[in-house]
Amino acid sequence: LRESQVIEIPMDWSQDGKFLLFESTDTPTLGGTYASDIWVLPLDDPDNPIPFLTTPFDEYRGRFSPDGKWIAYISDESGQREAYIRAFPGGPPGQWPVSVGGANGLVWSPDGKLYYSTPQNTAKAVDVRLLQDRVEVGAPVDLPWFGNTFLQGDIAPDGKRWLFLERA
Repeated sequence: LRESQVIEIPMDWSQDGKFLLFESTDTPTLGGTYASDIWVLPLDDPDNPIPFLTTPFDEYRGRFSPDGKWIAYISDESGQREAYIRAFPGGPPGQWPVSVGGANGLVWSPDGKLYYSTPQNTAKAVDVRLLQDRVEVGAPVDLPWFGNTFLQGDIAPDGKRWLFLERA
């Protein structure tokens, strides 16, 4: 039997350059299941990563908000993959749902809008207001021309250009 192995994948840097967000996946032993969690690595103390979200569910594809005070991520805790937002660091407890009908990947724009891809190979945009004690999420708007591209992509800091990996 093979022993489990942890795979750590960097997901995002905070805008101030102080933190690296990464996904930690414990690969299964024979017959087991994967378990993914989100961790934060303080770059001034790289030997002491901080657990951000470690639950019995899978959490992954974490992304810092433009102001660095919130993290958007995907979780399967509802029974399907959905996008959520939580405060970082500290901040109000709880999480705020973002997606409706599933989410595979997500990207913050520099102006705070959140984009996510769906299992139906479409994309949606959501207006997000990040307040001191809560998050207000608008209704998702379809972006059919993007398709399911947010699994590996980002928006330039000026908000005018998009970068996506595309299969050749």
